[in-house]
Parts: sequence; structure tokens; C-alpha cells
Amino acid sequence: GEIIKCKEFTPIVAEFVRLIAQVRGEDGKLQIDLHYFDKLFDDLRFMSRFESLSQQILSGVEQLNQFNYLTPDEYELQYSLWNKTDVSLPAVNSLQQMFDAQVDSTPDAIAVLYGAEKITYRELQRRSNQLANYLRSVGVGPDVHVGICMERSIQLIVALFGVVKSGGIYIPLDTGYPPERLGFMLDDSDATLLLTQSCLLDRLPKHSGQTVCVDSGEQADVIASTVDTLPDNHNNLDDPLYIIYTSGSTGQPKGATVLHRGEVNLIQWYINKYDFNTDNKNLVVSAFGFDLTQKNLFGTLISGGTIVFPGVEYFDSHLVAEMISDQGITTVNCAPSAFYSVVEETKDLANLAGLKTVILGGEVLRVERLQSWIDSQYFNCSLNNNYGPSECSDIATSFCLQQPQKYMNSNVPLGRPSDNVQVYILSDDNQMLPIGVTGELCVAGIGVGVGYLNNRELTDRKFIPNPFGEGKLYRTGDLARYQADGNIEFVGRKDFQVKLRGLRIELGEIECALRQLPVVTDALVVVHEDRLVAYIVGDENTINRDFLCDNLSNYLPAYMVPSLFIVVEYWPLTPNGKIDRKALPEPNLYASEMVECVAPRDEIESKLAEIWCDVLNLPKVGVYDDFFALGGHSLSASRAVGKIQEEFDIEIPLKALFEMTTIEKIATYIRATSWATDAAVPHDEIHQDGSRDEGFL
Repeated sequence: GEIIKCKEFTPIVAEFVRLIAQVRGEDGKLQIDLHYFDKLFDDLRFMSRFESLSQQILSGVEQLNQFNYLTPDEYELQYSLWNKTDVSLPAVNSLQQMFDAQVDSTPDAIAVLYGAEKITYRELQRRSNQLANYLRSVGVGPDVHVGICMERSIQLIVALFGVVKSGGIYIPLDTGYPPERLGFMLDDSDATLLLTQSCLLDRLPKHSGQTVCVDSGEQADVIASTVDTLPDNHNNLDDPLYIIYTSGSTGQPKGATVLHRGEVNLIQWYINKYDFNTDNKNLVVSAFGFDLTQKNLFGTLISGGTIVFPGVEYFDSHLVAEMISDQGITTVNCAPSAFYSVVEETKDLANLAGLKTVILGGEVLRVERLQSWIDSQYFNCSLNNNYGPSECSDIATSFCLQQPQKYMNSNVPLGRPSDNVQVYILSDDNQMLPIGVTGELCVAGIGVGVGYLNNRELTDRKFIPNPFGEGKLYRTGDLARYQADGNIEFVGRKDFQVKLRGLRIELGEIECALRQLPVVTDALVVVHEDRLVAYIVGDENTINRDFLCDNLSNYLPAYMVPSLFIVVEYWPLTPNGKIDRKALPEPNLYASEMVECVAPRDEIESKLAEIWCDVLNLPKVGVYDDFFALGGHSLSASRAVGKIQEEFDIEIPLKALFEMTTIEKIATYIRATSWATDAAVPHDEIHQDGSRDEGFL
């Protein structure tokens, strides 16, 4: 009769069926001859697993989900050795106590640099105490949510520590988000109060809470006159510290809550791991709404270092490289895509010689993109690949590339668990899987948060009771496997979540936004060559690309708006009725009549078109095409500006490309700039869009 009854093979059985077995009886014994490809499997480990599996079958185990997939030795490795990460936490009740202790140690050291502005630890303490006492006076304290929507600046750091010292829970809000998205986050989090700056007031949505402008007006005057004594600490380690919103598959962002305990543990590990001290100068280039930004701000200031902000709104790889040199930057922690552009676009790799620590994370690391720097005499630092979800205080594993050349054109491991964090590779039924077998990467330990705000169903599905210890275990949705040396290798995703330039995107959220538009019957979004492509079911005669982009921009951040829209009459289907993705039209910018390509009309436009094709990886572009609608972003804009400056031997600010987004406008600007230089025309007679006054001419 049947020994095993199951609906599907599990990964371990899938491994065993790759062999040929010959079974025969001999002298009253069962003889089994195994023939398998020894290049695929470690002989000793393979035979041990097969022996363990056979013993379980013979002992009467009938269901595959009842098997123990690991041999005793493998279980000991994964459970006890590779996840033995216990360390003691600092003797504090909350994160702000760690900062207060550092202020006492280095009161006169520079805490933050922003352009020509700077602030000492003592002054940062004083101003954040004032804000905290003001917030207390208007009802902020434990369990009270406060939104912070501010540009990177000294004021942002004052606001951050002001909320933390008040005992409140802060919500980091990206200033680049559309008002509707910001409004949803404020309403969903039930934010009692929003801290912002005067330059952002006209961009902000209406919400039920109070808006406080920290840099001007009556409220700013009240804050400045508030007592600056240190507020009493009302928090403990189990209190929420912040709520960070990530893309959601249901069409709305979801808020993940992080506790003081998780952040205290992360910051202690972060400081000790990278030996941060008062000599550390961290260039923070990521947006405030990004999870890795939180640890960069806290980790730098709690270790006595200096935060350096670029002082510009857009990411400028040339400026970043120059600041690393001019400001003596020792640490950069950002998405790999951002650092690629710094390495590839800098005019002199010597700018990077002073770096001591480079930490990259948020997306797959491709070391070959850094080869010119790694092979140069200016590579003198520790290069690290970090991994971790927002739901688990940001970092779960870390890997130091001691021999980065080894990983050219190959996968870089995610590394091993950080302090007080456990990482398991599990099957769908929560069984630990053997070394080399792919499963879902799951995180347990101190860093795991409490779940998603106002979303009990998703919280219960993703945050499950830890089957291997206390607390919760978070199922990340990432596929990975253990390597023989204990490092974890990333394989892919279980669902349709993607990472672009380190930003987590649920494709379902974009699809939901598209389906809300009356001209769209249905939508499917995919990633093609690092570009978001939207397939739309509808009438091509009624669908306009500008209309789609404009409407999506009201709800989605710019990085989530597709650069290409392809209209189809109906979905191609597989025999079982699912969408046949392989049968969808190949993405081609000009395959649809929605886009008309107007060819360059002179040498300047032709050279600009060549630059755009190179930077955007497109076969052709038109002079009226919008750079960002074609898939451009701040990193590619920085590359384009660098190439334009080199080609035309002119100085053009990065901001110009954000304001003049077509080849036609940039060409007009170049003609005007060149004409002004040749004719000694005053700059104020040339308009920002590159045009000139007819009367003046």
C-alpha cells in the first residue's frame, strides 16, 4: 500500500527524487543502490539525510509534513550554533537615555552638519528638550502618534529627538510623497500632531490633527521660549518607538511598528559591529521615510559621531563624491543603486579614499558595479552587505566582503544573524530545511516588531508564534537557503513584491491604483530591466499616458509610477485560466500609439538623445519625452547631468533636469547658456526654462 500520502512534494523530497534507486533483496536484507549526480550534493550530508528520511518512513511516519528534514548535526548547526546570538542589552529603559548619556560625554562635539549650519550635542539636547516639553504641554506622551514631515536638516534631528523625548511615537514621512498618500498615513496612524517646516506647508494634506511649523510663526516662538530642562522619561523598552509605512499589496501602505527594545538592540549592534566612535562622520543620503535612515541617525549620534546632510533636495552623485572628500566622511550607508552612481560618476576615485565603512542594503548587491573602485588604490574600507525588513527593526543579517573580487558577477551572501536575532529557513509548514534547500527566510528575536497598525489579519498571517523559542517569528516572504559555511544566500521572492533602488514596492498597490481609474478595466504591473511596466486592459483610444501618470502621481510616490504603459484588449490566458505572462507583448516604449517619438532635429538634440538612451537603457527617445516618465529617477538624472556637462563643457545644476524634463527644453537651455557665455549676456536675462526675452534680443 501507499506509504506516503501528500498533495505535493516538499523541497527535501524534490531533492531525493533526483536520484535513481535500485532495490533488491539479498540474504534476507534489503539492498538499495543509489545513483546520483555528485556535483549537486555533498556525499556525506546527502547520505545522512537519506538515512534519516528512510528511518522515519520505516518508523511509520506517513505524512511528508511530519518529517524532520534535518539530520541531528544539521539541526544543531542551525538551531544552536548559527543562531547563537545572545548578548546583553544596555542598562537603559529607552532609546533617548542612550543619547542623553552621549551628550554628557561629548557636549561640545558637532552633532549635525547641514551645509554651512552646524549644531553641537549640547545645543541639540537643549532644543530637543524644548520641543519635547512643548509637545508634553499639548498632550503628547506614550501611545500618542506624531507625524514628522521635514526635509533633511538640523531641524529634522531636533524634531526627531523632541518626539522621542516626549515619549511619543513618531511616523517618518517622506516630503516627496503625494499629499493623498501623506494624508492616508496621518489618518491611518491617527496622528495627533504633525511637525513640519514652513517651506512644506503648501504641499501638506488636511488631516484631523494639529500641524505645528517648527521654524516660523507663533508656534515656533512658543517652542523657542519653552523650558529646556530634560523631560522625565515615561517610556520603557516594550513601548513603540516609531511606525514606518511600506508599500502594501492591498492598494494602501501598511504601517509597521518598531519597539524601543528592537531599536536599542539594533543600535548597540550597529555601533559595536562597525566600531563607530567620535571620529565617525556619516553622510546620510537616504530619505527620512526609509527604514535604514533611522539607524543611521540614531547610531551616529548615540556613538558620538557627526551626521552630515548633503544640503540638496535631490541625490547628486557628483556632490556626494565631493562631500565624502571635502567633509572627511568615514561612513556611507545606503542602497547599492545610490552608491553605484557615486562610484561610476565621480571624476576622481580619490574622493572615496577616506571612507572607512560602506554599508549597502535594501536590494541585491552587484559587486561588479563597484569594480573600478575596488580595483583602485583608493579602496581602503570595510564593504558590507546588510539585510533586514522594516518589520524587524531594519537589520537581521550582515556580511562583510573581505574579498570582494570573489563575488564579481555572483551572488553576495546575506551573511549571518545580528545580535539577539535568529534567522530560520522554513518550509510552508514551518519546518527547518536542510543546508542548500530553498525556503522562506523567517526572523525571530528582539528585533521583531508587534505587527501592522490597524491590520490584524495581515499581522496574524505574517507574525506567527515562534515555533523555536519565545515571542513572534516574522515570515518575510523572501526565499533563501543556508550555505555550508552558515551564511545565508538570497534566492528571490515568494510573491510579487520587488525592490527598486532599495525601495520596497508591492506591485499590487500600483495595480489597485490603476484599477481605480475609469478608463482602466484591469491592470498588471511587472518589472522589466529595472523599469516598472504596466499592462492595461482597456480601449487604447481613450487611454492617455499623461492622464495615467498625472492621476497615479496623486496617490503614489514618484518611484512607484510606471514608466511604460501597454494597452491590451484582453489578457492572454493559460489553459487553466490564469494570465499568461509570457504571452504579453514585449515592453517597447514606442509600441503603443499612446507615445509618439519625435526625432532630434539638430546636433545638440541628437547628442542629448544619445545620452538619454545610454542612461535610460532605451533604443531611442523623442525630444518631447519626459525623462522621468521614461523611467528616470534621481540616480539616473545625476548620471545624465554628468554626461551633459562633459559633452557640452558647461555647468548645469542637477535641479535643472528636474525642472526641464525633455530634450527640447534642455537643448534650449544649452543654446541659451552657450549664447549667454559667448555674448556676455547677464544670467538674469535667461529664463529658468532656457528661453530668452525677445525684446532683449
